[in-house]
Amino acid sequence: MTPNDDKLRAIHEAIRAGWTGPPNFLELDLPAWYGHVLSDLLLLIDDDDITHTDGTADSATAEEPHSAQILVFTNQLVIAVDATMSEERKRTTTAYSRSDLTALTVRASRSALQDHFGSDGWPGQVHVKLAYDDERTYSLPLSGHSDYRKTERLVGFLPSLRRDLIA
Repeated sequence: MTPNDDKLRAIHEAIRAGWTGPPNFLELDLPAWYGHVLSDLLLLIDDDDITHTDGTADSATAEEPHSAQILVFTNQLVIAVDATMSEERKRTTTAYSRSDLTALTVRASRSALQDHFGSDGWPGQVHVKLAYDDERTYSLPLSGHSDYRKTERLVGFLPSLRRDLIA
């Protein structure tokens, strides 16, 4: 068996699109664990559509010791990846049902009132905390900060998360 190159490329591009960690981390020299994570994701995602991704690492380069987190959302799953590259290389890739979401906390950095004279800055940076029924929590963006484009992606994903909450 060989992996489907189109699916593999689509997963990698989706992860890069949602990456809020160090820039260029997933550009040239990929971390040693990353190919295995892509294999895990190919098996778990199958033919589902990826609806949102986020990812970060605590190091500026893939060669340095680091830990990384990636979240991949499909229509029905949230897939959490935790990877560590140090003396030991470890990774876990676990899929959960999105319908297990029990709480959704949202924090906008700009007031809706401060921009009532036509400024385009609302809502500013947006932070989201997801809580699941098994006490798992995730804070998006995983890195704690993002640019305007990534904030737009997260705001666009909120309606889908609201549907998870009432499912």
